[in-house]
Amino acid sequence: MSSFMGTPQFSYQDWLENAARQVDKQLQDDRSYQELSDQLKVPVHNQPSLSGLNELDYPSLPEAGISIENLCEISNVKRVPLPPELVEQFERMQCNCMMGLFPTIERAWLTIDSDIFVWRYEDGTDLAYFDGLNETILSAALVKPKPGIFQPHIQYLLCLATPVDIVLLGVSFSKPYHDVTADSGSGEMHLLPEPLFSIPTDNTYIVSIKGAPNGRIFMAGKDGCLYELAYQADDGWFSRKCRKINHSTSTLSFLVPSFLNFSFSEDDPLLQLSLDDSRNILYACTEKGTIQVFDLGQDGKGMSRVASIPLNNVVHSASLIARTVERSNFKPIVHISALTKSESTNIHLVAITKTGVRLYFTTNPFGNNKGRPSMLTLVHVRLPPGFSASTVVHKPQNVHMAYHKKGTLLLVASQTEDNDLLWTISNDSFPFQGQLMEAHSTIPIDGRTWAMCEVTSGETSVTVDKPDPPSVVTQHSESPRQFVLLSAQGSHIFSKMRPVDQLRQLLIDFQGPDAEEVKAFFRLHKIEQACSTCLILACSRIAADQQVATWATMAFFMYGGEPQLHFTGTPMGTDGRMMPSNLGAMGLHQTSTPAPGMGHPYFHPAMTPGPNITQEIAFSGKHNGICLYLARILRSIWENNVTMDYPCQSTQGVTNYLTSRINGDDLNKILENVRGLSDFVEFNSRFDTGPSEGMMSQVPFSPHMMGHIDEQGRKKLQGNHQASMCGALITCLINRYLDDNATIDAISSRLREVCPSLYSSDDATCSKANELLQAAKINKNQNEKMTQLNEALKLYKEVSQPLQLPVVCTQFALVHYYTGIVDLCLTLAKKRDPQNLALHFYRSGEPQEDIQGMTAYMTRMECYNCITDTLAYLLSASVSHPHAPSVPKSPGPPPQPDPNRMTTHDAEKHKEEVFRMSLKSDDELFHVALYDWFFNANLTEKLLEVQTPFIEPYLKRKATCSSEAIGALDMLWKYYEKCRNFSAAARILSRLAERLGTDVNLQQRIEYLSRAIMCAKSSSTRTSSAVEGEFLHELEEKMEVARLQLQVQRALSKLPSNILDVQYALTSLDSELMDLTRLYEDFADRFDLSECKLAIVHCAGLYDGALIENLWQNIIDKEIEATINMNPGLRTTNLQNKLLPIGRLYIKSDRYFPIAFLVKHLEQRSCDLDLNTRWVFLLMLDIGVPPSKLLEIYDRLFKSRDPYWQQVQKPLRLLEVLHDLLSHICENRAIIPAYERRSFTTMCLDFVSNYLVELQTMRSTPQQAAVVSHFKRLQAQLERF
Repeated sequence: MSSFMGTPQFSYQDWLENAARQVDKQLQDDRSYQELSDQLKVPVHNQPSLSGLNELDYPSLPEAGISIENLCEISNVKRVPLPPELVEQFERMQCNCMMGLFPTIERAWLTIDSDIFVWRYEDGTDLAYFDGLNETILSAALVKPKPGIFQPHIQYLLCLATPVDIVLLGVSFSKPYHDVTADSGSGEMHLLPEPLFSIPTDNTYIVSIKGAPNGRIFMAGKDGCLYELAYQADDGWFSRKCRKINHSTSTLSFLVPSFLNFSFSEDDPLLQLSLDDSRNILYACTEKGTIQVFDLGQDGKGMSRVASIPLNNVVHSASLIARTVERSNFKPIVHISALTKSESTNIHLVAITKTGVRLYFTTNPFGNNKGRPSMLTLVHVRLPPGFSASTVVHKPQNVHMAYHKKGTLLLVASQTEDNDLLWTISNDSFPFQGQLMEAHSTIPIDGRTWAMCEVTSGETSVTVDKPDPPSVVTQHSESPRQFVLLSAQGSHIFSKMRPVDQLRQLLIDFQGPDAEEVKAFFRLHKIEQACSTCLILACSRIAADQQVATWATMAFFMYGGEPQLHFTGTPMGTDGRMMPSNLGAMGLHQTSTPAPGMGHPYFHPAMTPGPNITQEIAFSGKHNGICLYLARILRSIWENNVTMDYPCQSTQGVTNYLTSRINGDDLNKILENVRGLSDFVEFNSRFDTGPSEGMMSQVPFSPHMMGHIDEQGRKKLQGNHQASMCGALITCLINRYLDDNATIDAISSRLREVCPSLYSSDDATCSKANELLQAAKINKNQNEKMTQLNEALKLYKEVSQPLQLPVVCTQFALVHYYTGIVDLCLTLAKKRDPQNLALHFYRSGEPQEDIQGMTAYMTRMECYNCITDTLAYLLSASVSHPHAPSVPKSPGPPPQPDPNRMTTHDAEKHKEEVFRMSLKSDDELFHVALYDWFFNANLTEKLLEVQTPFIEPYLKRKATCSSEAIGALDMLWKYYEKCRNFSAAARILSRLAERLGTDVNLQQRIEYLSRAIMCAKSSSTRTSSAVEGEFLHELEEKMEVARLQLQVQRALSKLPSNILDVQYALTSLDSELMDLTRLYEDFADRFDLSECKLAIVHCAGLYDGALIENLWQNIIDKEIEATINMNPGLRTTNLQNKLLPIGRLYIKSDRYFPIAFLVKHLEQRSCDLDLNTRWVFLLMLDIGVPPSKLLEIYDRLFKSRDPYWQQVQKPLRLLEVLHDLLSHICENRAIIPAYERRSFTTMCLDFVSNYLVELQTMRSTPQQAAVVSHFKRLQAQLERF
């Protein structure tokens, strides 16, 4: 606010000084942000505080009077899947798999066992890998090398730890073009094939690795110790070139043998390391939550352990600070993050717990910022959202990963086993506040998050002693912060929304500034800050941002306010009061920016008689926003020297030259921003003429915004478009009356009198109907509303000229008059086709030559489409959307329900009303359009509920169309089944099963046949006729053959797929149902499918003994050949598994299961293969052959004296089998029925006696003697059976 008491003349120097004072003032205001400890209300280190319970800690914007439901704190930029080459690598994982991020080079990494893969997470390209290790990789880190040790092309070191050793690999990058430095990770990445250093781990499991900017490498051990990997160019007197130092025991621990180098502390693995490179402090957190502090020295080259606080102490201290909060919220700790000097002066560390609680620590008494760390003290407990008494926000739960930097906190919480929820908490929306106020938002993450980091430039940050200003101060010159989340699905890249990004998104979402949410943004950030943010967008010269720039300009003028004139003192009027006439003729200049010299007081001419009167101007938000934005542009150079001395040695001595402290790129950016702001002010000041009655609705009018029209063009416009222009004017006039809720009767009558050719009686009727609709929209009385709607419908029906039906239907939909849409559309369809030409066209098969019928058909369909579009909308609205939040848009009490807003229940009710009304129509063509919509919307189940005389003809007609026949026939049999016309359903199903073509596969054909049999059986129970019985018999026979066809198909699918004939045969089997002859000749016999041939012969009832035996022999021999590489035990198991189901299938048909032949062939092949003597008869018993019959077959086989057994020199083989068979029966007497045991035993004893006699006649050998002995013991056993 400035005072003016005169109009002196000012020089340009005065103007510049005044402008400089404005810049100084704005910069001073920008420096007025609070230190973090002040925002957390921590005066000294031993007076801890608590926050998060107050509603202002996480203000709800609608409740605070700001109608922004939720300013998004983070936006999803893109999601990049893993490179396909990596997905294949997962299949060969054996021991371990890990993923992580190297943000300094914009890469992600994946380890699978002993291999590591590195790629760009931005686009999945530049995949590099290293496979030179023999052991599983346990941890990996990318670190900066120490200066002066390696060649310049090695920009980074990749440190890998395995159970056996720790290796350092060199990393370099190519330079694809000269403008990009290789330091930032540009170009292709190269890993040196040979390690630079490698040292043993001494059985230490390295959990994580952390590199320092000066090249030091720290490692967290599973044994709870902190290690450092120290390396140098050459070996020293007392140190090796590369060594591992244990900082938890002794700095000379590398001299002690590894079996003596242990810590006396309990086993508590170190999990995380966090480095504060601005103070040179290293923090470590163990698995049990103990936080350790290590001082690296003022120069970052030392090492000493300062403090160690167990988790129990932390929880105890936190519970004393937050006495009303459950102790379980303070454990376990999932993440620690060091706070650098650029974040806070007094607070040095934050720890995040599983529930999202932040625990802030300091390592020094407040004020002792230059001292080294001497302690670790909890100074503040910050609770996450959801802890205040009146909040409706859910608390974070199951946080397993976190990130904290520059006032932004990211929490990754487990929702389910496979999905995460990303919480973003930031104070960017609340800068310059006396307390820490934060906004928060959540985004679901698909997949489990493995790693998270912020995208960094890779450049070492300059250490400053003062915390960085809020992002609103630097957002014009800094890019949005980006974060990367890595999961097994790929990388998720998110962008942190700055205030300027949030304003941009609001303008895009609401298509301009004329929205309550944009206005609320100005209330949230205050007018000056919001105007400055607007200018960033409005001054943008990027072509893609021009629409947003226009909207930002409009917002700047709409909400930037106006200067205000205030008076102080007492005017010298006649009655001592200030009067309007005292302002004189000049008044206040109506401009958003003050004239030169406004910063100085001046005497207004009208005030000269009263020396005690002064007037003060409060600058507008637009003026202050411009000054603020200019100050922020100049901030980096305003208070610093722009030049410095550069001494040069010459022949005349040392000469000092002045050189710029600012590089050319930074200076160009500053000049570009200043030039953009200058152009904005110069251009818009010509049109800003001061305040208006209300808010501006658009950017001030500029004559050059309209294109130039010459005289010839103007005459052409007037001549050709006069009628349409007049029509548009009439429409605008009527709409203006309707918008004002005024009756249009008078204006309609007047228009009919003045211009009847332009405004017909139909136009008047439509206008009246539109008036009734507008009145119904705001009418609260439902009866009156329905009367108005019915009257509007009646008027629209009376219109003789063609209506703009979609527009009228939209108006009806806005007042939820959906039955009116159906009525009007059906009425207009008949009115537009009074002779039913469309129906004749449809019933005639839609001939192309019937142009008149086709036109009528298309006209009717346009009317019907309005009804089906309405049904589609109601169908979508009737489906509940549980993820759509119902958050009030304005503060205060709950808003009154919008009468025009539908609930899902109302939408469902309207949908059923429209559906019922539609089905009552006798318009056959409309039913066709309705049923087509059901088909296209996949609502076939709903279509089955239709009970009209049009559905069956519709489905029959649709079934004749080849492209839609399957779907129509499928619906038709379901319709018949629903109507209990089972006979018709069975015939349709049979037709589907026998349909030629590959659109129905064999499995579906069998399903159709199965359903057809069920329907035919249901039909035969209702009407027992010979025809139905015969049809059922045919279906059952077709089913039997179809199952054989499926068996053939499955057998063919097991053959090598590279055979072209096999593929063709498989397709043929899918394309139709075949008879037995064709199945046998074209498929089973052609491809030698013995098992299928046996099944076909059995199904056909054909008997050829030789053929049957030959088929069985082929089945057995093929299986024997297939198991040639197996051991005997596994071979007999496979043979049994193959033959058992086949035998059980045919055991009841003796002609197709030749037991004697099978026993003989199997025993001979078993003898050839030297298999055991028991498996054949055990297989036969499992199949179901009676023991007595099996024994007789073996007895006949022995007595037949087949010369085969002599030829193979195993004459006793069958006797051994017989002995094993009889022994098995004796051991399992239950397999012989009780009533048969006596006769069976007698028969067995006779057989054994005969075998003993036969054995006595044979040449005596050890094997013969053993068999005789076995049979004698068996004989004694049988006598006791």
